[in-house]
Amino acid sequence: MDRITTRSLHFVDSAGRIRIFNGMNIDDKLTGDKFRYELDEKFFSEYRANGFNLIRLAVQWANIEPAPGEYSESYLASIDGIFRLAEKYGVYILLDMHQDLYSGFGGVGGGDGAPGWACLTGGVKPKPYKFVWAEAYVFGKWVHNCFDAFWNNTPVQGRGLQDRYADLWRMMARRYAGSPALFGYDLLNEPAPGSAAKKMVARLAASGARNNHD
Repeated sequence: MDRITTRSLHFVDSAGRIRIFNGMNIDDKLTGDKFRYELDEKFFSEYRANGFNLIRLAVQWANIEPAPGEYSESYLASIDGIFRLAEKYGVYILLDMHQDLYSGFGGVGGGDGAPGWACLTGGVKPKPYKFVWAEAYVFGKWVHNCFDAFWNNTPVQGRGLQDRYADLWRMMARRYAGSPALFGYDLLNEPAPGSAAKKMVARLAASGARNNHD
């Protein structure tokens, strides 16, 4: 497989040719000790035969680092197998560390992402959503507190949350850097600002109302 790089606004291969990729998002928003879908030989054979050559493979922090500094070898082994088959069938992998509402909070609220030990809610309990799952980005104080703690690099067991997250990505980068199937990394899906979100949305709404009136 060619190593893919960028030139201006294009993806290019090792021969300098512009490449166009076709693929889909396959994500794991459940907690477990292996990737939720079995992407086996049959899957990759059919995937490639239908003209797809890229997967945005979404994993979550909670499954990879269930305890501070302890990485799940069983979960990582399932990702290893996906990379091996992707290489065999000429499919590239964009590895995405996924989050929605920062964390799954034990199944409350519709989110996913960070493990429980990395959720510093400040004692605020998560609540089920009323209208749409994403509303907690604006109104969920527990989500705000967690993101604020992350952006402030608040220590957990003597090491900052961002430092621990960087450790996680260093491990992942070392593990998959040598795979020809590696397309790239999405370090954090849709990062949110935390407690600033409510004020930002209010300002956007006010600006929209003024523009609409004008």
